[in-house]
Amino acid sequence: MNTKTSSQKAFNWPVIRQYAKKYLLWLLAFIAITAAILIYLKYYHTYSEGYKEGYLLKFSQDGALFKTFEGEMTFIDLFSETSITPITSKFIFSVTSSKLASQFDTIQRKMIVVHYKKKNGALLWRGESVFIVDSVKIKK
Repeated sequence: MNTKTSSQKAFNWPVIRQYAKKYLLWLLAFIAITAAILIYLKYYHTYSEGYKEGYLLKFSQDGALFKTFEGEMTFIDLFSETSITPITSKFIFSVTSSKLASQFDTIQRKMIVVHYKKKNGALLWRGESVFIVDSVKIKK
């Protein structure tokens, strides 16, 4: 004779395990896809790009584990609204291409124009700066 009421029935554990596996797999897939999108947006998505014009002050290869090319430019802001004297600003950037880095060795203290892409975050193998220079021209 069955003395259990409907509220006292035993759980159907194989069915519960099957649904739990299904939802756990969907949850893990959602977390993995969300993490991939966030990593892409943080480190690989180009936030902005443009040109900077100035004088190359420093260019070197830095890093203990990953040797990256780092540079520093200075440019003068002649159109400052707060001051009559020009303001000198620095632009710190990274270069990922060794071919492009060889061009920087010969143009120190010359007026140059660089094209850069700004990322949202820096990666160890890409350089310390979020500004990645992909071309350079000497201004005449």
